[in-house]
Amino acid sequence: MRPDISQNSSYLLAVTGSAAKGLPAPEKPDGVDWGELFAAADAHDLAPMAYHSLCALRPGDEALAPFREAQRRSMRRSFMQEAEARRVFSALESRGVDYCPLKGWFTRELYPEPSMRVMSDVDILVRPCDRPVSKQIMEELGYTCIRYDTADDDKYKRNGLLIEFHTGLDSDGVADPSRYEDPWKLTERLTEHGFRMTAEEAYLYTAAHAMKHFMNMGLGIRVLVDVYLYLKKGGLDTDLVERGAEELGIQRFLHVLQKTALAAFGGEEFDPDSAEVLRFMLACGAGGTSEIYENSRMLRLGGGKPSKGKYMLRRVFPSLEEMKKRDGILKKHPRLLPVMYVRRWFQLLFSKRERLNNGLQKVSRLSAEEAEKLKRIYDIAGIDQ
Repeated sequence: MRPDISQNSSYLLAVTGSAAKGLPAPEKPDGVDWGELFAAADAHDLAPMAYHSLCALRPGDEALAPFREAQRRSMRRSFMQEAEARRVFSALESRGVDYCPLKGWFTRELYPEPSMRVMSDVDILVRPCDRPVSKQIMEELGYTCIRYDTADDDKYKRNGLLIEFHTGLDSDGVADPSRYEDPWKLTERLTEHGFRMTAEEAYLYTAAHAMKHFMNMGLGIRVLVDVYLYLKKGGLDTDLVERGAEELGIQRFLHVLQKTALAAFGGEEFDPDSAEVLRFMLACGAGGTSEIYENSRMLRLGGGKPSKGKYMLRRVFPSLEEMKKRDGILKKHPRLLPVMYVRRWFQLLFSKRERLNNGLQKVSRLSAEEAEKLKRIYDIAGIDQ
C-alpha cells in the first residue's frame, strides 16, 4: 500500500533513500515545491544528506542554494567535531581514562559521507570513577563545564561544540535495564583505553534510545536512515539482535522501525501499521513536539487513558526522580523533597510567572482526542503507557 503522505514528503523519502545508497535523486515531480522540500528536509536534519543526491540533478542555483548551505554548515561542524573529538580522545588516552564514543559517532561510518549524519553533540562513555580527571582534562583543553555531577552526564562546551560524558547508558523505557548496568561489557577494545560498542549493541542502543524519544516527544525520520543503513551495511548478527531486543523489551518497536525503514528506503511494501508510523514520524520533525510530550505524559500519568486531573497533579507535585533532575541536592538528601516543592511553587508564583502561564496554557490545549490518536501509535509500536 502507498502511505497517505504529501508529494513533498514522498519525494523527500526518495531523495534521502538515494543519498543513503550514494545515488542521484530521481527527477522532481511537477507538484513538488523546492522551498517546501527544503523545509521538510531541514525539519528532519536531512538537508545536508539531500544535497548529495540532489546536486546531480542540477536543479538550478536558487533551488539548490539552501541545501548547499546546509551541507556546508554540516561539513564545517563535522570537521570541527572530528578534530575536537580526536583531541579529547588523545588526552583521555594519555591520562589512562577508558572512553567509548556513543550514538552517532560510529553510526555515521555507515553513511556514504559522514557529514550526511548531522550530530548535535559528541557523546562519550567514561567510567564513574574517571569523572574528576575527565573534568580536569576538558578544562585544560579550554572547555567550559556547564554541568557536572548533578546527573548521569557531564557537559562541556567550547566554540559552540558540546561534548557530553556519560557514566552509563540510558535505559528509560526498556523492560530490563540490567542489560545496561555494566555498559563496558557491550563494547570491544580499539586501543589501550579506547572502546566501541559492538555493531549489534550499537544498533540495539540506537533503537532503545529512539524508543525513548518516540514515547516522549516523538521522533523524526532520520533514525529510519540509521536503521536502514545498519540493516544493509552494518554486518549485524540478526540472532544476537533478536535476543537482545527481546531482553530489552523493544522487539515490537524495533520490528516496526525496521519495517518502516525498509518500506521508506528499500522498496518494500508498507503495511497499515508502518504507514501510520511513518505519517506520525514525518509530523514530528527531528526533535518531536511539545504537544506530543504533554499528551504522552497525560497518557502515562493516567495509566494509558487521558487524565487531565492526574496530569495536573503531577505538574504540581513532580515525582522525586523528576525533582532530582532539577535539584541535585535531592540525590543526596531526598527527605528535602517537601522543601523543594515549596521553593518550586514560590519560584513559579513570583519569579517564573511566564513559565507558570506557559504550563497552564499547555494544560488547556491538551486534547483527549489527540491523546487517543497517540495511544494508537504507541499500541502499534509496542509501547506501554
